[in-house]
Amino acid sequence: MPLTETEISIARAVAMALFPREGAIPLDAEDAEVVPYFLDYWERLPSLEQTQVRALLAAVELGFAAWARDPRARFTTASGEDRWSYLESWSKTANHMQRMVFEGLRTMFLLGYVDSPAVRRAIGNTGDGGPIPEPLAIPSGPTAEA
Repeated sequence: MPLTETEISIARAVAMALFPREGAIPLDAEDAEVVPYFLDYWERLPSLEQTQVRALLAAVELGFAAWARDPRARFTTASGEDRWSYLESWSKTANHMQRMVFEGLRTMFLLGYVDSPAVRRAIGNTGDGGPIPEPLAIPSGPTAEA
């Protein structure tokens, strides 16, 4: 059974929270076509793993209400900043299982992002076997000397 429109909306919201246009690479999840990649990935999973991914998407959507302390709040209707803060809280929680669930979620979407031809072009990887491009300049925080 394919993902529902609601589940696809959750996946789109997760992808956009993880890969906003304001990120280190100025291409967002829509530009990189992350959701179509995710949907293809999901369709190739065994049915048990599809069920687990469905549960994960539901946990993201409905767990947001507890995090926001508002029973009506949903991940899909939250601001981009709140979506990122919520997912970041998963990545930093003391709960090992929740951190691992976040890592699994992020990995599924990261695969789609880095597989995108647009992203590869943006980082200078044309796939022609040429030289490896200079790394992107990633802004850093204050140094220890500061």
